Amino acid sequence: MAGAAPAARRVGSDRHFDGPLRLFAVTRDREGTCCSLDDLYDARRVCDTLGIPYYVLNLRDEFRREVIDPFVREYQAAARRTRASCATST
Repeated sequence: MAGAAPAARRVGSDRHFDGPLRLFAVTRDREGTCCSLDDLYDARRVCDTLGIPYYVLNLRDEFRREVIDPFVREYQAAARRTRASCATST
C-alpha cells in the first residue's frame, strides 16, 4: 500500500488514493502481520507526506457474507458428503 503510493505519484497519477480494506478486526496483537495498527499508521503517514487522500474501507460485513460464510457452508457440506476412510472396512 505505502509502496504503491510513491510510484503512482512519480508517474504523475492525480487520481490516486490509498488505504487498506478492513476485512477483520485490527488490533495491536496483529504484530508481525501486514495489517497491524502500526502498518495502518505508516500508510497514513506516507499518504499525508505525499498529499494523497487516505481512506480505510470497512468491508468486514461484506467479506464475511460474500467470502467467509459461503466457504464455511461449502466446507461443512463437503465434509457431510465425504465418507471417512477409516469408517469403511475392506
